[in-house]
Amino acid sequence: MVAAIVMASPVDPSDLLRWSAGRLEPNAVPTYVQVVPAIPKTASEKPQERFRVAMFQDRAVPIHTIEGARP
Repeated sequence: MVAAIVMASPVDPSDLLRWSAGRLEPNAVPTYVQVVPAIPKTASEKPQERFRVAMFQDRAVPIHTIEGARP
């Protein structure tokens, strides 16, 4: 599972993953976190999955795991 997040304040994504692992059900904990400048949305404010998937596949934005950032 990948979580795309927009940061309101600076937080280490690895710390966020550790925090969620301690508080969420195991099947709800993301494997990866991608900090993005904004969530792409349609005119009706629905998230556009295809653009988020493209950001993940193209590594346009760094991807983080509990161990740290991945290239």
